[in-house]
Amino acid sequence: MCALLAAPVITHAQLGGLKNKIKDKVSSDEKNKTTETKTTASPQPENPPPAQTAPGPPPAAAKAKEPSPAAEAEIDFKQHPFPPTLKMSAMLEDGFKIHSDQPTPFFFLPRLIFLPTRDVAGHEVNYENEKYIYGVIKQGDKVLYKEYLEPIGNSVPEVGLKRSDRLEVERPANGLESGNYTCEVVLGGRTIFSMPFEMILVKNDDVYASEKEFRLMDGYWSKYGFISFTPDGLLLWNTYEANMDRKFVERGVSQSKDCKVEQQLFYNGQPVSKVDEASYSVPRGEWTLESTTLVNINSTKTTNYLKKEDLKDGAWVLKMKINGEQREYAFNVKGGKPEYIPEQDKTKTQDLAKVFEGTNKEFWVKRTR
Repeated sequence: MCALLAAPVITHAQLGGLKNKIKDKVSSDEKNKTTETKTTASPQPENPPPAQTAPGPPPAAAKAKEPSPAAEAEIDFKQHPFPPTLKMSAMLEDGFKIHSDQPTPFFFLPRLIFLPTRDVAGHEVNYENEKYIYGVIKQGDKVLYKEYLEPIGNSVPEVGLKRSDRLEVERPANGLESGNYTCEVVLGGRTIFSMPFEMILVKNDDVYASEKEFRLMDGYWSKYGFISFTPDGLLLWNTYEANMDRKFVERGVSQSKDCKVEQQLFYNGQPVSKVDEASYSVPRGEWTLESTTLVNINSTKTTNYLKKEDLKDGAWVLKMKINGEQREYAFNVKGGKPEYIPEQDKTKTQDLAKVFEGTNKEFWVKRTR
């Protein structure tokens, strides 16, 4: 896309230290407990999942592990003021990915909100090496992939989950074919997160081509955006952009998609921000978080960004144009803050599998055009 115009934009690549301040991260001492590290905007695990062979049975001499006091007890879902759910932005950014060397997606570093630490009898729950939490990929009711997860520490309200290296992983003998699937996370026998997605298998008929096939994932993330705020109260608009390009290119040639964006915020039908223009690229088969500030339309300064206190009660619309495609995201403000959509309002959506979790830091907005 073209270079930035008068109104400055903070993209995912440009936010740098600012993003680190506004994101709830697993503490550094907790991160040292896992072997997986996020290194880029499109993170890959330090140690990719094992080959697609199912693990063999344990040695005959292996002794069965003694169950913990809570092993057969029900987890206390009411321990915290809010039920445990997975953070939506974390799942889209680095929680669930497809790796170039693995034809099946896997759970990289999802983050869970309000993880219970005790059972209904009051005993402490030890999640390490236990099968309390797992992620699955399903097609209809059939489970095709199952991976056990463990928390990284026990921080509240947000804790990271890592793949258990000691428990078996069930994955299909072959990679996923083209079709519709569901990614789910289960805690204590209860589904607390569910995200439908589409797998697209692209094959190359050129017998001399070095790349014979690749897979793309698509889903509903392009239908939503969310509002967040920096520690200084600056308003941020966030969307996930995907690259579904199915063209085969020679190795060494960029497979990223260039995006040109224009965006402007309206209040009760009147523009309140200047038109922002930005450009960025998205790797093929991935979705990338793009965050931007918005400049007050009445300001002569390019750094006079809209803030949380600028959100007056009423109807708001964020209008975008991406590579010529028009988009609109409508939301209401009440009491000085964006209203939750039904998917994020736990008084309206009590099925945890359908909740868009953003706590009070991310206000999700559904695309209306």
